[in-house]
Amino acid sequence: MKHCLYLIVISISCIGLSAQDVVIKNVNLIDVRLGEVHEAKDVIIKDGIIHGIQASDDKHYPDEIHGEGKFLIPGLIDAHIHLFQSGGLYTRPDAFDARSVRPYTDERQWLSDNAEQILNRYLSKGITSVIDIGGPMYQFRLRDSLNRQSNTAHVYLTGPLISTYLPPALDVSSPPIIKVQTPEEAIQLVREQVAAGTDFIKIWYIALRPQDAIDNYPIIEATVKEAKLNHLPVAVHATDLATAKLALTAGADFLVHSVVDVIIDDEFIALLKSSGAVYCPTLEVSTNYDKVFFSDFEISDIDYEIAPPIPLGTVMDLNHLQGIEDLDYYQRNKAAIQSGNQQRDQRQVENLKIVHDNQLPIALGTDAGNIGTMHVSSFFKEVQAMKAAGMDAAAILKSATLNAAKTIAMEDQIGTVDIGKRADLVVLNDNPLIDIRALESIDLILKKGTPIEPESLLTNTPEQLVQQQLNGYNGHNLEAFLVPYADTVKIFEFPNKLIMSGKKEMRDKYDWIEKAPDLHCELANRIVKGHIVIDYEKVIFDASKAPIEAIAIYKVSGNKIVEVTFLD
Repeated sequence: MKHCLYLIVISISCIGLSAQDVVIKNVNLIDVRLGEVHEAKDVIIKDGIIHGIQASDDKHYPDEIHGEGKFLIPGLIDAHIHLFQSGGLYTRPDAFDARSVRPYTDERQWLSDNAEQILNRYLSKGITSVIDIGGPMYQFRLRDSLNRQSNTAHVYLTGPLISTYLPPALDVSSPPIIKVQTPEEAIQLVREQVAAGTDFIKIWYIALRPQDAIDNYPIIEATVKEAKLNHLPVAVHATDLATAKLALTAGADFLVHSVVDVIIDDEFIALLKSSGAVYCPTLEVSTNYDKVFFSDFEISDIDYEIAPPIPLGTVMDLNHLQGIEDLDYYQRNKAAIQSGNQQRDQRQVENLKIVHDNQLPIALGTDAGNIGTMHVSSFFKEVQAMKAAGMDAAAILKSATLNAAKTIAMEDQIGTVDIGKRADLVVLNDNPLIDIRALESIDLILKKGTPIEPESLLTNTPEQLVQQQLNGYNGHNLEAFLVPYADTVKIFEFPNKLIMSGKKEMRDKYDWIEKAPDLHCELANRIVKGHIVIDYEKVIFDASKAPIEAIAIYKVSGNKIVEVTFLD
């Protein structure tokens, strides 16, 4: 037996491949540790585990994936998301309190109901694992259910953030954040999460005054110590240099955000180096809040394509919302807020460069779920932000694979293409070491060794298709508006007067939406019944005039909108 295991890297015949096993033939294997390509390799997968890697030969096998000219990478990992947040406008009432418009309970229920679909979207883009950096205790049951699915990204998560501060708006039943007053309370919370099967522990280390960092340190130290007694990694939100240094002193394994208050110093670098902790910059998340609140958020092509359509649509709701106190605050203080945030963003980039220049581990994490930071699509925006900050393609790829796995001590299971690791893999058409955008050129995804065509993973519901076209309409993007429609779509005026036929005619007659700056459609109500979606809409064509009310009845078939009937 030992002899067979030894020869596994040399000879497939020793393995005894069965019908459910897979060989990826003649593929270019990317070594994310070194940023190198190993050409013409056969990768042998058995029972969902990588069992062999060898020089390609002339043998052929029943379940064979042709990798010639392709590039094999480990599955991508987003090292910082939150499944209890949607990315939409109503998901953080402590930052933007619009509970009078959408109750927070409704928001949380939607997320629980749609978690599988969100994780399906992650997997469709080669993101085979996500690390949920804190949420309500009920998410442990959700994780266990989701991780039994074959069509979703694997979830690693922790429970409520153990915190030194709690925003009043998040003081709710089954809270995502729990404030502790003493080290003993923190230890008890760690033990409760251990009993629930947590993958790691998360601390929210907030210092509202400079002295708070020192005053609260005993709580941080006790939390880390108890986690380590239970062999659990510790992630810490510490965005001030003082709290970040103390977190590292206490034994933090993962700093989940940039230091943003000042430029980091030599002492911080020394602590980061000696601790072995991983630094996660999350460059985009704070900026996205600002863009949404100041109506500067531009929906990108990747947002339209893959972000969950319903929360994405809410980032444009500020075009019709009125009487929201937080909105008035942001508008009154826009210049001062933008100036301060610009300095914050510059410090984030500079600090990332310092960490990168010191060759310290950096993980790609998005903080997806926060307002404007959409699930899935934000991953590729963060890639581009890291590139703009000066990280090369090899460093970015390592940050999204091996280093992301290191954040919660999972590098022995995922993060590289190595024997003994879980066969969560992505076959790309292009080389990401040459152009990091190649991460989007997916040919095939493997989840625990099972090959999956990316197109097979994503099927929109009728409601999502209707919302997708509404997002394109409100975003003044003609092509995004047309994507959900069938080529043979028919548009009627009630009851049966045909006014348009086919997507080509729609494109000609709707080109005006890109030239109408005031255009905005408020979704006042929606009814979904099977493949029929009925929207009651209030449409503004001219901001100086009252909106026009209309009802649109959408009929969906074959994952496309095939018919629309308008009632004025």
